[in-house]
Amino acid sequence: MKLIELIQCQGELRVDSRVIAAQLGVRHKSSYDLIKRYEADFRDIAVLVFKTEEIRGSDMPRKFALLTEDQAYLLLIYSRNTEKMRTLKVNLVMAFRKARYGAAYQLLAARKKEASRCGRALANWRYDKIGIHQHVANLREQLSLPI
Repeated sequence: MKLIELIQCQGELRVDSRVIAAQLGVRHKSSYDLIKRYEADFRDIAVLVFKTEEIRGSDMPRKFALLTEDQAYLLLIYSRNTEKMRTLKVNLVMAFRKARYGAAYQLLAARKKEASRCGRALANWRYDKIGIHQHVANLREQLSLPI
């Protein structure tokens, strides 16, 4: 299973449409055209971020999209369900799952540190601790679940 790299963009995690195309073994133009054809559907889900990248030796910049988790799943839904597609869906689920766990664990560590520095934060931590620990444990359990 190949790890999918996520990008932090506008305060949320996104995946590059070129990464999805590469994982599928298709030309990026095909995936990009699918995004453009159903752009309204993608925009209904979240803000659709398009970027361009200069290509050495070419006058034409390469265009690509940075997709949220839900937008990435929508792209996969609109694509044919081949063996590679099913593998990519699993990889994408795991990449976002790991990112959610990492963010929750960082929040837990930050709250512990804050509670150790301040009496008021310690008082609040007493009430929040159980819920945060349960949330992190739930995400950790999801990481170990087979898909």
